Amino acid sequence: MSHSSSDLKAELSAKGVRYALASFVDLHGVSKAKAVPLDHLGQMLGGSELFTGAALDGVPQEVSDDEVAAVPDPASLTVLPWKKMWPGWPATCI
Repeated sequence: MSHSSSDLKAELSAKGVRYALASFVDLHGVSKAKAVPLDHLGQMLGGSELFTGAALDGVPQEVSDDEVAAVPDPASLTVLPWKKMWPGWPATCI
């Protein structure tokens, strides 16, 4: 698969994908994700999906701290075999 966001979006759209998931596993091994419409893929790949670190178990943040951005790795794309309209990416939280 291509790694430019516009090419990737076109490839996914041709496969019937409608949403994208930026996901990560928290410190307790629980998967967390945010879903965005495929039209927002470019922003998501840039880290637009934010999580409040203080609300995530195991993240040592205060409520007043900055939010944590999930930045997906386009090379690790997986289209979920049980729901093909949802691809998922493991993301690094920064």
